[in-house]
Amino acid sequence: MTARCLCLFAQQRGRELLELVGLGGEKHRIKGFSRGMEMRLSIATALSHDPQLLVLDEPTSSLTDREVGHLFRIINTLRDRGCGIIYISHKMDEILQISDDITVMQVAKNSAVFTVAKEEIDTEGAWDMLRPVLDEALDGYGRMR
Repeated sequence: MTARCLCLFAQQRGRELLELVGLGGEKHRIKGFSRGMEMRLSIATALSHDPQLLVLDEPTSSLTDREVGHLFRIINTLRDRGCGIIYISHKMDEILQISDDITVMQVAKNSAVFTVAKEEIDTEGAWDMLRPVLDEALDGYGRMR
């Protein structure tokens, strides 16, 4: 493959990734990006390496509700394409919206690690179910919000 062909392929792949994360179709100046746009650009950059697993650590901490919705659509698309996603968050409502399985890990005096299939959790009572286990694991280190 010639260098020109490789460059054209990379440009096309870049356009596809930007389209996937909702940044395609028009030229953008990165300097004026919102936090949500920066997050989506970071995801596109990570996806340029065709990962099998994407790790997102508190990705919604500074996003608006609209940006969170867009991020969740991207996550669902990636999941449907077979990309594994580790989503780290303290926001239980978000976790319940997008997770297939939930693993709770707390490193403290008494560490707690457990995994629950989403289908096993009554979403209305999920937090009530998890709180006592986490509170016990956190004994003396504060309580879960």
